[in-house]
Amino acid sequence: MEKMRLGSKSTPSSCTHFRSTATSSSGSHPTFEDTLANLSLLIGGSATNVAIPNNTRSNHIITMATAAAIKTITVIGATGNTGFAVVQQALDAGHNVKALVRNTEKLEALKNDNLTVTKGDVTDYNDVKAALAGSTDLVVSLGGRGKGSTICSTAQPIINKALNDTDPNMRMVCVTSMGVGDSYWDVTWATRRVVDFILKSAIADKNLQERSVIKDTTNWVLVRPVGLSDGELTKTAQADPHGAPSASKTIPRADVAHFILNQCLSGQDEWKRYPVTVFPPQK
Repeated sequence: MEKMRLGSKSTPSSCTHFRSTATSSSGSHPTFEDTLANLSLLIGGSATNVAIPNNTRSNHIITMATAAAIKTITVIGATGNTGFAVVQQALDAGHNVKALVRNTEKLEALKNDNLTVTKGDVTDYNDVKAALAGSTDLVVSLGGRGKGSTICSTAQPIINKALNDTDPNMRMVCVTSMGVGDSYWDVTWATRRVVDFILKSAIADKNLQERSVIKDTTNWVLVRPVGLSDGELTKTAQADPHGAPSASKTIPRADVAHFILNQCLSGQDEWKRYPVTVFPPQK
């Protein structure tokens, strides 16, 4: 492994830029066409033992808070587009970042003294454990490596063991997708057919990943963005544990990263042990 240093389950209350709609979880949902436009999403079936509030969406607005303390954040999946956005914004905010990657080239360009890049394998227990040493938080943002990939479900149990052996109280934020787990029922019938047949392998991988997180760890947040885009940071991400409104199509990866860093890290317990859907503001 090569390392280099570069230059309680209560209903969420008011806290960060979160604006919920009055639509219930049984209301309207993304259209079939919207889903076809975002087939790259990894979305799928149901999970078990998830803390879901019983209330439907409320009308309160949450104003985005700033992380109160400097963290040391390990990022797994740091060369993916969402993971990279987390790394960039964390460094801009003054946090220390440790990235475990197979290829260091993309991160070398950042040249930041607060960034430590470790070349290793996310499926290697020793590599993951070494990357977690001294960290306060862990962000997992893994994606499939082609059709039939099982990297998410293969790596997650190894990550969980390394985390528990390092510090079982460390906050882990795991990025999956809208439609995974119980949010499968927050998409339309037609969309579920696409999910079931076209995205079958991705569905299975992400569902197993979420179940592993819920079963084996205690201090987690599951972040389920809607379709992802490469748009500019707006700092207007909204969140709801009951899924996204029907008008939600895509959200910039930068806004997902901003949501993670400002709402989901240790000391920010609004979404602790919750799966939460993240989506853009509704017009």
